[in-house]
Amino acid sequence: MVNKSKFAESIRHLWETWDIRALILTSLIIQILLTSLAPLRKSSSNSFLMFSIWILYLSADAIALFIIGLISNSQDVSPQKTELLAFWSPFLLLHLGGPDTITALSLEDNELWRRHALQLATQVIITIYVFLQSFQHNNLLIPTVLMFVDGFIKYLERTCALFFASSDSFRDSLVSKPEPGPNYARLMAEYYSAKSAHIPTDFEGENGPSGGVSKLFEGRRDGPDDESQCNGANASSYDMIKEAHWFYEMSMPLLTDGFLSLKDRNKSRKNLLYRPCEEAFRIIQIELNLIYDIFYTKLFLFQKKRAYARVLCLFLALASLLTFFYQDRGKYSDHHVDVIVTFTLLGGAIALDLLTAVMFVLSDWWVILCSNGMFKNYLQSLMLTILRWSKWARQHNRRRWSNSISKYNLLRHCFRKPSSLFNLIYLFKIKEIRNVLVGILYVKEDQIEEELIKYLIEGLQSKAKEAEELAVAKEVCSARGNLVLQKDYFLASECLSPWTVDVDYDESLLIWHLATDICYWTTSDDKDDAGSSESKDRRFSKALADYMAYVILRQQKMLSALVGMSETRFEHTCAEANKFMNNNCINVSWLEDCWWKAKRFRFASSQDKKSPSEKAEAEFFKKFSEKVLQVKADVQPLKAKGDKSKSILFDACRLAKQLELFGEKQWEITAKVWVELLCYAAIRCSPRSHIARLSKGGELLTLVWLFMTHLGLGERFLQNQGFGWTKLIIHK
Repeated sequence: MVNKSKFAESIRHLWETWDIRALILTSLIIQILLTSLAPLRKSSSNSFLMFSIWILYLSADAIALFIIGLISNSQDVSPQKTELLAFWSPFLLLHLGGPDTITALSLEDNELWRRHALQLATQVIITIYVFLQSFQHNNLLIPTVLMFVDGFIKYLERTCALFFASSDSFRDSLVSKPEPGPNYARLMAEYYSAKSAHIPTDFEGENGPSGGVSKLFEGRRDGPDDESQCNGANASSYDMIKEAHWFYEMSMPLLTDGFLSLKDRNKSRKNLLYRPCEEAFRIIQIELNLIYDIFYTKLFLFQKKRAYARVLCLFLALASLLTFFYQDRGKYSDHHVDVIVTFTLLGGAIALDLLTAVMFVLSDWWVILCSNGMFKNYLQSLMLTILRWSKWARQHNRRRWSNSISKYNLLRHCFRKPSSLFNLIYLFKIKEIRNVLVGILYVKEDQIEEELIKYLIEGLQSKAKEAEELAVAKEVCSARGNLVLQKDYFLASECLSPWTVDVDYDESLLIWHLATDICYWTTSDDKDDAGSSESKDRRFSKALADYMAYVILRQQKMLSALVGMSETRFEHTCAEANKFMNNNCINVSWLEDCWWKAKRFRFASSQDKKSPSEKAEAEFFKKFSEKVLQVKADVQPLKAKGDKSKSILFDACRLAKQLELFGEKQWEITAKVWVELLCYAAIRCSPRSHIARLSKGGELLTLVWLFMTHLGLGERFLQNQGFGWTKLIIHK
């Protein structure tokens, strides 16, 4: 018992000695990690990275608040220790301000700006209280005040960034001053006065800038320079950044469910309609990065005069370091560890400011600032010089989104059963936890083919060329596979319409998903020549089928208006498929599969080899598909079975049989139908759901939505536009 008591006492003494020191250094390390890792969210959807950032983000505030509480309750310490603790407290304000690379973990965090404003006021009061405890004999008064101002500015910046990115504030920022227009009563008096005197009069209008129209209904008027736009001209990286910024400013109303003018629509169409696929796709990626910065970081604060406050913060930290360095540190000889911690905190604060400055100079916003010409000549020249010198460090072709799509397959979920261990654990019966498990086991993330992106962009450009009029554009956006069938495959339209426009979207999507799978697994491998157009269409159809199943079943917030009964249909289809196969399943251990993946990751030579589970899946799915196609499904399942079961298994079987009748055209038709199903969903996602996915590497659906909008394929355009201004002409 004595030994246990001594051990407990030693642990308590160790904690009392090192608690604040260890925790405040941990807080600094968290700030460094967040600064470094947060930008990766734009270009990665890695689950481990997302989890790490989530832990760091949540623990950053909690640890800082805990340390402030410890410091404010510190008792029985020497005056020198009290001075150092008072000096440390502003650093916690600094840490609560967070790094510039992440202000919000998710889009919903922006709505909590009031909580952060209250927390800012509370922590400032506590910090002042700690400071006043050592005010009378505090030799570190000047560096403490300097760091307090620095910390206050940083925390205020974070609160302002959250406020400006909140939905109400962002929408209000786009509303311009109400414009009453010309004096109508006076105009009418002059008009009838001239008319009664038999003087010819007329109203002349010009479609010019309408200064009174809210930005919610009008984008930016002046487009990018003619030199850097359209008709296939190769644009430099800087030109593409400037154009992306113009597109961003023009599309800001769309982010709040606003409208664009027909003038903006025509300009954006002209810019992207004949662009090479690579350039067009690059511009869209850059624009999405700018949107991400507005809603999730402090970077947009730098493009305004608030940037001068950041320069002030750096000088405050440097002044504080120099002041502390030249202090008489002899009286702190008994606290040399605390002195080292203080220098570490000061060095960390300065290093983070410098790192942020470097990251900003290398960001797209620096190019935009240099091209705006909003600074004085000498400052503009300095910025351009920095831009030229930083050219070697810029990665113009860096990845700007995850470049991957998640895939979710009905057959895999149905016939690949999880370990029986999961059924024994009660926690997995909770829906939220079960959904996480399903995501881990059944959602597969693959790099998207460049050829698939090119196929999508060329397809959208082709549709946009025919949709110059708004009515045609709306027809294109409302197509769910029927438009391409009516236009290019009129004979197929009659056969396939029962599974396109005659059913709900969610039912149509699942039917086409399963039918694509059945056709895919019954297609002979001998035809799978990687270079042939048939093979490409087959691969594209399979990839889009699995991706759209993932969106409608695993990302239901994005397609909340289209989800319908998709989950019920999915479960009923799985139940019928299991019954059809007599509850047989793929017998491959999940652990064996994980071991093979680790082995394939370790040895590059086995990259192209299929794992045992992939071989077993291919064999089982082929067997299932062949067996399903043997069923004589001449009668509609609804008539034969009734509507109690929502399964779409044999609807998909009937569709697959129809598709097989088209021979070589089968996969061409299927791929084009999937493009229309993808576009239909992209346009009907809310802008907030698109923005929310940017913090997780982005979605193909979001890229398609933004590209369609800039091509004039959308429903958020003003239709009844008159003249920008008018004037009364009285002829003499």
